[in-house]
Amino acid sequence: MIQVFIVVIGLFTFVSAPDLPKEEIWSYIVTHIPPLFKGFITISLLAMAMSTADSALNTCSVMIAHDIVQSLQKEIFDARKLKIAKTTTLIIGLLSMMVAFKYKDLLKLVYWSLDCKVPILTAPFILAILGFRTGSFTALIGMATGLLTIVAWNIWIEPIIEIDGAFPCMLANGLAMLAAHYLLKQPEGTGWVKPDNVFRQIQQEDSRKRAERKEAIRNS
Repeated sequence: MIQVFIVVIGLFTFVSAPDLPKEEIWSYIVTHIPPLFKGFITISLLAMAMSTADSALNTCSVMIAHDIVQSLQKEIFDARKLKIAKTTTLIIGLLSMMVAFKYKDLLKLVYWSLDCKVPILTAPFILAILGFRTGSFTALIGMATGLLTIVAWNIWIEPIIEIDGAFPCMLANGLAMLAAHYLLKQPEGTGWVKPDNVFRQIQQEDSRKRAERKEAIRNS
């Protein structure tokens, strides 16, 4: 039904203004629809933005209160973590509003989001998938390295070569984590961990099912 309505709206717009440039289609639709539907569009856009924003704010507050603060301060009460999470939500929300009001270009905001996520979070995520286990302090060293590197890249390097530095800064994050892991004392059981028995059993089960599907296809 949603696809049908989209097609009908596009068809009606084309019939009403066949020579309309594609850059003016959205403004033409908004201008010529009743006020009630303008309200529906506004509510829908706000709902989509709020659903994305509150999920990101919740994730950010939990990461700071639980993952970062608790890793640095072992004995911390739940009431204090909740207070830290609320404060983090307020501060990050206000900073996000300031950034959104300053940069009107959506592509610029996308670049900002990539600069915030890729250099800081991608390297620990990939290393964890590959079986690398380390301490929380080492992970924070790598993430801080990625943050400082992307800031320095945007200030001094990107204006010269005009290349986004998310990927090189992600590599710097991973190398800093590996260097800190082997140079600093780490807890027992860290390092490169082999797949456990449960994971091997899952792989074997997947291989068996894949072979059975191939055999069934061949027989059919």
